[in-house]
Amino acid sequence: MAAGCRHSIALTTAGDVYAWGFGGRTGGVFKYLPFLQSESSVGLGDNKGDVLVPEVVESLKEKVKQIAAGSDVSLALGQSGKVYGWGSGLCSLGAEPSSKPVELDDINFFLDSHHAHVKKMKSTGKNAVFLLDDGRLYVIGKNNGGAFATRENPRIVTDNSVIGLTKIVDTDLKGQKIVKFKLSDNSLIFLTDSGEVYYSGFHSKFRPERFPVKPGTVKTIFATHDSVGVVDKSGRIGFLNDQILSNSEKKGNVFLSREDKLNNVLKIGGAYQLRYAVVDAKNW
Repeated sequence: MAAGCRHSIALTTAGDVYAWGFGGRTGGVFKYLPFLQSESSVGLGDNKGDVLVPEVVESLKEKVKQIAAGSDVSLALGQSGKVYGWGSGLCSLGAEPSSKPVELDDINFFLDSHHAHVKKMKSTGKNAVFLLDDGRLYVIGKNNGGAFATRENPRIVTDNSVIGLTKIVDTDLKGQKIVKFKLSDNSLIFLTDSGEVYYSGFHSKFRPERFPVKPGTVKTIFATHDSVGVVDKSGRIGFLNDQILSNSEKKGNVFLSREDKLNNVLKIGGAYQLRYAVVDAKNW
């Protein structure tokens, strides 16, 4: 499942997409005026109104293997490898806003011409981040807080909006491939095949910065509003920029949980100003 700003979408094991939430029609007595309406991120067509019960997005041309949701935009990766999108946020992804799924031609052309395939995709805000099968990370859309890590020179601001798929600045990786990434509304963190962790964002880090952790010690990574972090293999949580645990101590510029028995933590997240943890109840 993926949660956007005013809507949510879910993917079934059969490859069908269900959606619910804001259906593209504004409220109030003027809700039928065309200029007050916006394209729906639910993907069920115009003037749908609020969708309170999940409905299948029938106009998708094929079965889907992956989904993502951002601010007024939904994305779907078809079994063929094509990327589809819908919602008013498509205007930031090089496409016309639509209330029904459309093929994202510019993105798909890039993938075809580079003989590349999407391994993982995420969206927060009016943007999208794609991890390709070559281990490289590409971004497009609104770059909130510098999370895109695309700024060659921190004094030259040219990447507040990224038009067309653009590779992050990865020269410091020295050939390492990215195997996993997490994205919040203003931060990005990723793990390489050498076990190193890098991050960007917070309106201060505009290109990848090494996360101060020993290579090979990280079990999982997470990105939340104004912070990024890791859970290491001993079960300790380390995070940067925003102290999210009361039971923690600071070492350098990293906060570490004092508790070393958190091996039951399966996932930490919260792309916006809300955080959550998924734990293994059997070991709680």
